Amino acid sequence: LLNEVPVLYPNPTRGTFQVYYNFNAVMQMTIRSAADGRLILARSVSDNSLIELSDIAAGTYIVELTDTFNVYQT
Repeated sequence: LLNEVPVLYPNPTRGTFQVYYNFNAVMQMTIRSAADGRLILARSVSDNSLIELSDIAAGTYIVELTDTFNVYQT
């Protein structure tokens, strides 16, 4: 599974998660509110990136990771 798609761990999180994937690429990540689509965070990530969200309100969010050829959502 890790060879095929990015993994966010832990999910759900209490504020911090890591992005894992097993291919050589910098990806673009966006995090949006599931309730209204509001953009919460946009940044570039690489394998093993640590994402800190402890200052974001509890809720449900959509994480989208994009590389040159693919879009992954969780």
